[in-house]
Amino acid sequence: MSGNGKRGTVLVIGGGISGITAAIEASEAGCEVVLVEKNPYLGGRVAQMNQYFPKLCPPTCGLEINFRRLRTSPRIRCLTLSQVASVTGEPGNYKATIQRTPRFVNEKCTACGECVEACSNQVLKVVGIKFIIHHQHINVVKPEDCTGCLSCVEACPEGAIRELS
Repeated sequence: MSGNGKRGTVLVIGGGISGITAAIEASEAGCEVVLVEKNPYLGGRVAQMNQYFPKLCPPTCGLEINFRRLRTSPRIRCLTLSQVASVTGEPGNYKATIQRTPRFVNEKCTACGECVEACSNQVLKVVGIKFIIHHQHINVVKPEDCTGCLSCVEACPEGAIRELS
């Protein structure tokens, strides 16, 4: 609750296991939540590991449960490829400006992998999610590594990839 007695929106910065947990707990307490993550995926370092402490189980163990809770919560909005640009205001009345990086792939993406296979950049694939588990099954095109051949655009059966222009 803010100083004026109204329930505000909670901003969670970082989509690792701690940020995901904070977002879920705040939403279950009745708050609207915006979860901001700079990477194109959620899960942080845990998503990159083979096993994590203390149970030494694979990350799919704990993260998949939390991802399901994120997907089913109507109070949580996840913004990947995003960063907080500024925060202004005073206690109980803050305003955050979020800077979003374009993904160049829309929600029609089914993560089928056709675009990744078609990518002509053999040194570094420019399309694709780095890890097996992720909250959103949407690929991402990194313009800084793209050669501009458009083979991924042509290969996508869903028409989900936008040209980088």
